[in-house]
Amino acid sequence: MKNGSRTAINLACSFLVLGTSICINLFMSPYIVSKIGVEANGFITLANNFTTYLNLFILALNSMAARFISIEYNKQNYQKANLYYNSVFWGNLALVLIFAPIMFWGIFNLQKWIDIPPELVSDVKGLFALVLLNFFLATAAPNWECGVFTTNRLDRQYIPNVITSLLKCALLYISLTLIVPKVWYVGLVTFIVGTINLCVNGYNTHALTPRLKIGFRKGKRTWSIDAIKQLLSAGIWNSITSAGWMLLNGLDLLVANLFINSTAMGLISLSKILYTLMTEFSNSINRVFVPSMVIDYATGDSKNLVANVKKWVKISSVLMVTPLAGIMVLSDDFFRLWVPGQDYMLLSRLSMLACAGSIFLCGSQVLFQLFTVTNRLKAYSVSVLASGVISSLVVFGILRINSDETFGMYVIVGTSTVVAVIRNLLFLIPLAARSLDQKATVFYPVNLMCITNAVVCIAVSSFVRSFFTINNWIEFIFIACLIAITNFVLSSIILLNKNEKRELLEKITGKLIKR
Repeated sequence: MKNGSRTAINLACSFLVLGTSICINLFMSPYIVSKIGVEANGFITLANNFTTYLNLFILALNSMAARFISIEYNKQNYQKANLYYNSVFWGNLALVLIFAPIMFWGIFNLQKWIDIPPELVSDVKGLFALVLLNFFLATAAPNWECGVFTTNRLDRQYIPNVITSLLKCALLYISLTLIVPKVWYVGLVTFIVGTINLCVNGYNTHALTPRLKIGFRKGKRTWSIDAIKQLLSAGIWNSITSAGWMLLNGLDLLVANLFINSTAMGLISLSKILYTLMTEFSNSINRVFVPSMVIDYATGDSKNLVANVKKWVKISSVLMVTPLAGIMVLSDDFFRLWVPGQDYMLLSRLSMLACAGSIFLCGSQVLFQLFTVTNRLKAYSVSVLASGVISSLVVFGILRINSDETFGMYVIVGTSTVVAVIRNLLFLIPLAARSLDQKATVFYPVNLMCITNAVVCIAVSSFVRSFFTINNWIEFIFIACLIAITNFVLSSIILLNKNEKRELLEKITGKLIKR
């Protein structure tokens, strides 16, 4: 199969996984809240966040592993591919042996570190133990995800992910309905589904890349310190970037738990569901343009690359503003219907505050892919880390002098949004231009167009919403679809010319539109 066709299939499968994840999250979150409470639901997200914190130490070694293994394997240099494959495995195993005892000791004393309602202590400990066990098992196993990456068969990973996601939903529904609801059931289901995914990845790697093997030859070392150093050197900036993002957005639940209480943590967790889905949607869109960026960059035609990047920014903006405008005008209705009994107005305001930064950056996230394409990650990574540190210090300082619960939640959510907007507008957008040896202001005009478009679409969406009353999900879905279609058409008219409209359709359908 041609590479373009394979890419289209991978993209379609990626959107299928994303769509399944969105549907399951929107269905299961209010169900879990109704069964075990908002505090317990917050601990589920916090437990998953802890694996993100641990992953910072794992990421430096693993983030570039698939790239190095794939390059050598496709060159048929199987010995060197296996050197990287084995080096990652033994390095990961060593990290697991170091961190696992520390983390499980921490779980044993978890109630000393975070605020847990007395009646939930045992359940929350069980949840954390099972989630971390799943993480350590996946980390200690060989890098089985590299098989589908090396052979460009991501569909063999995406399709099973859809099936296991549906299985997870079914198991959670059964366990929380048929027996006494406990929060640790979520950890058990996560472990079961994670083990199944691990087995699928292992099968794919053995089937697609049979020459990759973990070596246990007596007297012959199959790994290399130099290979580990090379992987760490390439991946360290990804770890630094992730640390910055964690400080910006990944600590909000932990901070809410420590500085306010577990109820505030649960409310923030619920409020950020739309922000999380927006982020996942943005990542799915922006990854599509990277291969074309690499090809243009490799030709050395910077003028053509700049023109294409501006076009891709506008296309991304059209796609992103469609859900963004809906969130900004329909969030009250969404939370009122989604989690009845909760303070939907507070959840809505927190959600809009988290998503508000996208008004100024809608589409411009495409520019940040240039740092990877040009291999100029240092300044980008340091800026993300610095903004994360600044955001955390501001939040800690304000919460120490003001103990109001509601105000504290607004501070936790809003500070990261403000800091991220300032960083991206004043530093990262001009830095992206500099990475292509262009004037620092070269991308500001297209970014201003996207901001204007977002404001217009939100205003039009608010106008459309004012004509309707929403009392149930059917009415909500109808209005949401009407607003989405309106925004898509309006954004296309404002931002895109004829050729750009055609390319947008190509990206959506995954095939060429006949000219």
